[in-house]
Amino acid sequence: MPKALILAAGMGTRLAPLTDNRPKCLVEVAGEPILYHQLSMLDRVGIQECVIAIGYKGSMIVDRFGSRFRSIKLTYVDNPWYAETNNIYSLNLLGPFADDDCVLMEGDVLCEEGIVADLVASKSGDVAVLDYVSGNPDGTVVVANYRRVTRMLLKEAQTKGMDYKHLLKTVNIYKFSKKTLITQFFPGLQARIDDGHTSIFYEAVLADLIESQDIQVTPQVVLGRQWIEVDNPQDLAIAQQTFERHPVA
Repeated sequence: MPKALILAAGMGTRLAPLTDNRPKCLVEVAGEPILYHQLSMLDRVGIQECVIAIGYKGSMIVDRFGSRFRSIKLTYVDNPWYAETNNIYSLNLLGPFADDDCVLMEGDVLCEEGIVADLVASKSGDVAVLDYVSGNPDGTVVVANYRRVTRMLLKEAQTKGMDYKHLLKTVNIYKFSKKTLITQFFPGLQARIDDGHTSIFYEAVLADLIESQDIQVTPQVVLGRQWIEVDNPQDLAIAQQTFERHPVA
């Protein structure tokens, strides 16, 4: 059973004032914090260890969840430079704990349990959870065939008027094998950081590894299952409506 890595260090400024006095992952959806829903789901699919990158008001997360959530052992890694760095830096701090296959999630994503259950059960070592593009996506998109992701395009690589019809959007949930993490992904993160690129997304490294064919990432399309990244008040309102009808916990 893989470990889980959750990135929850950011300030969540787009959700202010809800995040003025708490981290984004403690904002409530359907009566419980986002992180509570994530951990509940991970527990139900059999995850037994989770490492969480914290930063902004991180002590509130530790106080809320402690060292164990149901059957999951919790470990926290603090990013003291959360205000000056992006998620590449927070993820790289988790490198010493990547001694097994790992599910990687961002701390503001809610999804139906079946998505992560399928991810954990997948026989592929490296998997990206994806969805069909609807409208103009805000975030990373990929080119993929039924076997593998062939290209990953971050927002800055997407051109004006791009046709998204045959592209897929990242859900910000992945699974990586221990081998990929140790030999490719974390060395790539460290190299970028050593070059001073601490304000980029970790997906920039993933995009390079896919482009160079150093790793082969299998696409897992959600196939109509519900998920949402809670970035702003509009997302939060949709999450409340969606997951009150289809609880994730």
